[in-house]
Amino acid sequence: MSWNGIAMYGGMALGAPLSIEMTKVYNMSITFILAIMAVLPIISLLSTIKLPALKVDKTKVRTPFLKIIRRMLRQGTGLGLATIGYGCIISFITLYFMEKNWGNASLAFAVFGICYILVRIFFDSLPDKYGGYIIVLISLIIETIGQAIIGFSPTRTFAIIGCGITGIGFSLIYPGLGVLVVNRTEPQIRGTALGLYAAFLDLALGITGPLGGLIAGWLSYQVNYLLLGSISCLLAMIIISYKRNS
Repeated sequence: MSWNGIAMYGGMALGAPLSIEMTKVYNMSITFILAIMAVLPIISLLSTIKLPALKVDKTKVRTPFLKIIRRMLRQGTGLGLATIGYGCIISFITLYFMEKNWGNASLAFAVFGICYILVRIFFDSLPDKYGGYIIVLISLIIETIGQAIIGFSPTRTFAIIGCGITGIGFSLIYPGLGVLVVNRTEPQIRGTALGLYAAFLDLALGITGPLGGLIAGWLSYQVNYLLLGSISCLLAMIIISYKRNS
């Protein structure tokens, strides 16, 4: 789970500044860059063709779907709430920078991604060593601080620092809560449980855009990091802490 995140957010950290560099320095058109983006998934597909297929034990009795959801609902909800802060960055940081006349926000994306990756590389063993619970709570505190810094930022530099701190906090939440999901499920249903668990991340990203857009329309983009990002992290802490051993 840790290395999967490194690959995904590494692409995000490189994508924004590299695209801007290609358009401004090398005068490449947006159409050409989009064409490159369309080809990259095909290359990814080709790289997975020769991966060995996993054997499936068809004799195992399937666990009811709702039972699996109940096993990981609290962890999935915590992941979804923690993801909202990340969703605010990818959805609104560029518009926030434009609103403040701070220039392009590619550095904010890069700093978030770099901090996220560095934490995964050097501290990815912490959830296994100390348990997912305490690592997730510490991570949520750090992410909350990062979101608050973005929300109260007086300058571009502070906003970028806030994105970096958010990346540090968000980095170990997925594997930290994933450890709890694995510990609560039997081997034969762990794949399904982890798939449902990951779906909460996608659901949170899907909700953050429209909800944050409404808030920005009523107030400002800056408020999203206080009302959505910070408060969501605090709610995640409450949910994860409630009946810890249940």
